[in-house]
Amino acid sequence: MSEMVIRLEQALRLWEDACFLSQAIHHLEIANGQKTAIPLSGPIVHYAEFRDFVLRALPNFDPLDFDRRFMGSADLSKVLGDLWNLPHSLLLWSACSRRVYHLNADIQLLFNATSVSNICWQDIGLPFEAFAISLERPILGTTLNQEYDVILFSNYQVAPGLFFYEFRLLPTSLQNYQPLSQEEINLVKDFIKRKKWHKLQAKILHLAKRLPDRVIYPCFTFPLDEVNKKAKISESILELAQRAVVRLQGENVKFFTPEGSIVMPMEGNTAARIMAGLCLFLTTKSGRQVTGRRQHQPATCRNIMGPNLITDPAEIFKVASSRKLTAGESSAFSRGLKGNGSEKSFHFRQGTWRKPPGQGCDLSAKKTIWVQPCLVRADLLFPGRLPPGTEIKLQ
Repeated sequence: MSEMVIRLEQALRLWEDACFLSQAIHHLEIANGQKTAIPLSGPIVHYAEFRDFVLRALPNFDPLDFDRRFMGSADLSKVLGDLWNLPHSLLLWSACSRRVYHLNADIQLLFNATSVSNICWQDIGLPFEAFAISLERPILGTTLNQEYDVILFSNYQVAPGLFFYEFRLLPTSLQNYQPLSQEEINLVKDFIKRKKWHKLQAKILHLAKRLPDRVIYPCFTFPLDEVNKKAKISESILELAQRAVVRLQGENVKFFTPEGSIVMPMEGNTAARIMAGLCLFLTTKSGRQVTGRRQHQPATCRNIMGPNLITDPAEIFKVASSRKLTAGESSAFSRGLKGNGSEKSFHFRQGTWRKPPGQGCDLSAKKTIWVQPCLVRADLLFPGRLPPGTEIKLQ
């Protein structure tokens, strides 16, 4: 298993360790006569069963039983933070596709330099209801000073006719996490069994330092109601979510938001733009317009992280540009430079998605033609120079 899917395994290991230590803290607080905020239920008890459950990923599973065993009550969101609903994201990915699309740097830059200002959410055709995207160029975080190289996307139903789009970002810093060893887990269990509470407390404090901050998986969710379907992808996800909450509250529709979750609209908009670009690319017609290739690469990494890996049966597809970008194109596309409008001078022309010729008036026609970004009259540019324009962060 390569780095492109190892983030999913690392994320699950962190969730398992957090649940295990929460269980140990519960026993310690009860032994010390303290009022515990950690209920001994849900994933705190059943976390060890989740891996096998996901690997089976039965399509006819009981959602109520799943919530009871692996999500628990809303109180657990205060304990686990953004980790609280990670099992839901991993289950949807496993049950719907087990697909990972790995984008190389060139095609990611081409997506970045392609406008989606004319694309609405209803124009996006999903290859699967849930899938993952791994990035060769990580998304730069603006709030927690993190870099994210995996997007876990899912589309799920919360009420009759009401679907949600969810974008979960996994940070590159997960590669530095050292999971609890079986010896450490057995030692904690032994302290609990023999009621060695002082030793247990010291061990918990030592192991807890290894866990990163609980809010490490920014998760962006917004309802895809009839209004948001017609919204532009270029709009802020935060604004879409806020406006939808007001509408749904007026219709007496209730949904739960984990306490402690934070809003990072820049990263969310970036993830949405990348996802939209990939979906549009996958639906372009075959021929000259399709400038990428998809290569199946089975995941095998038992010698790295052990047996029973969540990503063992994963389907990995490399999405790479057959057009090798020059140094000037890479720099211009990453900065999103715009020219001064002159057709004769050197400038950056943004890419776009449009309908096939002759179908412009057909409201049902999909935008399946990719007009790629390009540098116009690059021969007039001195080596290493870029045209003046407005700098935009990597999208």
